Amino acid sequence: MNMLRLVALCAAGLAFAPAPAGALTWNEIDQADPYSESWSLPETAVSDAGQYAAWIEDGELVVATAPRFEVRRLLPAGGQPALSAIYPSPDGRTLFVVRGKYTGCRGAAACREEAIAAAKGEPPKSDSRQLLTVDVVSGKIELIASSTAVPKPLPFEKSLAFAPDGRAFAYAEGKMLYEFRAGTDGKWQRRALLESDDARHEASVRLSDISYSPDGSRVAFVSHRRAKQSYIAIVELDSLRSRYLKPGIFADTSPTWSRDSKRLAFLREPGNWTMKYRFTPATNVVPWSIMMAELRDDADRVATLWTAQRGPGGALALDRFKGQPLLWTRDDRLIFPWERTGWRALYAVPSSGGPATLLSSDRGEVSAVALNADGTRLLYESNVDDLAGVQLWDLPLDGRKARRLTRNVGIEQIPQFLSSGYVSYLADTAGRRPIRRVVIDSTGREHVLTPTSATAAKYSGVWQQFVQGRSVELKADDGFVSHHIVYQPRTPAPAGGYPVLVTSHGGPRERVMAGQSDYANFAQYAVSRGYLVVDINYRGSVGFGYAFRLAAEAGATGGSEVKDIAAVVRYLHGRADVDSKRIGIVGHSYGGHIVGLALTRLAEEFAAGASLFGVADWIVEMQKDETDYSDGSAPPVFMPLSERTRVDDLAFASSPAANIDRWRAPVLFTMGELDYAGHMESMIDLGYRLLDRGVPVDFYVKPEGKHDVFAETVVLDFFDRTLRR
Repeated sequence: MNMLRLVALCAAGLAFAPAPAGALTWNEIDQADPYSESWSLPETAVSDAGQYAAWIEDGELVVATAPRFEVRRLLPAGGQPALSAIYPSPDGRTLFVVRGKYTGCRGAAACREEAIAAAKGEPPKSDSRQLLTVDVVSGKIELIASSTAVPKPLPFEKSLAFAPDGRAFAYAEGKMLYEFRAGTDGKWQRRALLESDDARHEASVRLSDISYSPDGSRVAFVSHRRAKQSYIAIVELDSLRSRYLKPGIFADTSPTWSRDSKRLAFLREPGNWTMKYRFTPATNVVPWSIMMAELRDDADRVATLWTAQRGPGGALALDRFKGQPLLWTRDDRLIFPWERTGWRALYAVPSSGGPATLLSSDRGEVSAVALNADGTRLLYESNVDDLAGVQLWDLPLDGRKARRLTRNVGIEQIPQFLSSGYVSYLADTAGRRPIRRVVIDSTGREHVLTPTSATAAKYSGVWQQFVQGRSVELKADDGFVSHHIVYQPRTPAPAGGYPVLVTSHGGPRERVMAGQSDYANFAQYAVSRGYLVVDINYRGSVGFGYAFRLAAEAGATGGSEVKDIAAVVRYLHGRADVDSKRIGIVGHSYGGHIVGLALTRLAEEFAAGASLFGVADWIVEMQKDETDYSDGSAPPVFMPLSERTRVDDLAFASSPAANIDRWRAPVLFTMGELDYAGHMESMIDLGYRLLDRGVPVDFYVKPEGKHDVFAETVVLDFFDRTLRR
């Protein structure tokens, strides 16, 4: 059979070792983990004025209220479309929820019909969305808007915000800003806060970081521009007059109001810097700053409050930082994360200016922070004293030191204040399911909010079969220490040892923890079928300090991540229960680069690999960055030609495509035809080069796929065929 095999043939009779008795199917795991979807929704909905927590389970609204925090369904489905988003009002008792979804028209006739309806101002039939308010206490429901009038906030950005009294909220749609406001009759009305024909907004690409002033008179937001810089803008709500605060060539973000509404602080870093490209040396950057704007009727005054030093911490490091990175305290200080000592810790600077003071320990990374309503107390998550995990810390802002709030075997994260305590997501015991939510009340008592959905009950047996992930710390030849998660089957190792799958995340600015990574569920799937799985944090991963995140010669500058892979291989060779001749590796996106490193520079150690929409050629990757508005780019045209040539030569030499003479192991490439990141073209090229050299190559192509084609069953079937021979 031709070495270019269609994966679809696997189902047509190609033989591979049967799964162990009692092995989990991917369908069971996928359906038994409904909370994986909840991570893409807003966190548990809480209000610092209220004493409740609310979330969505199986499309239904679930709430737990003080003092006992018993879980109850507040808005059952009742035959209605599922809920898809939830937002807590600052009034302490009202929830705004979105029900239904926009499916899009299907077929030419249906799309023409919707276009005609839109021209008449009629809503499309394929849009079933409704915006409702739900009273947490009484359960009263009110319809606010439907169809195209329902906000469509962007994921992972603050693109919807409430007025302080909860009687209005603003949201972004593209380059437009809208507000819903409750009238004296209780009816909600929508209005545009920006003029669509204002030429000042024409170069805007999108809006984010929306924030009302504490007195409710203004709205601030970030306008992301076509040339990749961004501006802070303000709208006066009485006159709808808008203005930008000293726009320039920078990326201005995170507007933060003073408590008297007279000042606005924000972060400023280099925007579309002409000498910056994807792998620019991190120490050679213009330092970031905290800016202060004094808002006046005649003319605003904008000045630099504080500037970071060059070197470590000179570049703003917010990779995987959750929440608002700039907070204004009651005692008139600004709190922010800074990487000055090589670790991202919390610092404070007076709003009048001065040096920054360290608040948290700098022996680990802070990854989220919350400030209580009166601005006197912080909660933050950090891996101080627990580099492989995350714990929560409590920091009063009266001079006392932070104290560790949680000491569980697991991952505590996303701290949020209530008026009587806080809520966090809690990953149960290092990867076991289900994820639990916990409230700590004012007495210090913990209330565990258990799932109530039918899915949770139906698949509880599946969760019981999940294994705990355990951290292992390894040292590379150059002294770098890396932390990885190992999932081991419950069954004893077979004669000869377990086959092994090494999984490699994308990014690279990601981090894997026990039970929390893109491969957490896949690991359970593979483990139940007899594989030992190692989910790796190679250099470039976040959470392990400046030196590890920005290690020299990584990516397109040399591929030094291979040293961490070699350390993992040595660890596996040292295990008596592992078959070191049957090690496979799978990675997606940037993780595909890691797969290429393993199969070329450590070719004798890996028996098979799967690159999922991965990087095959760094030159193509960086050139495509220019067209998809990503932060990276190819070497700039302003750079001398000889230097650009040197950068390109090194990038290609660091790519899997440049080292195929060492490639021996069979490989699976998965890709989507709607993936515009540049990976598909270079992976096809790499595939043909490998075929020409006689390397077995499988392709799995999804015509409608984007930058997301995993196909877990296809991947594991491939490894069953190549590692279980």
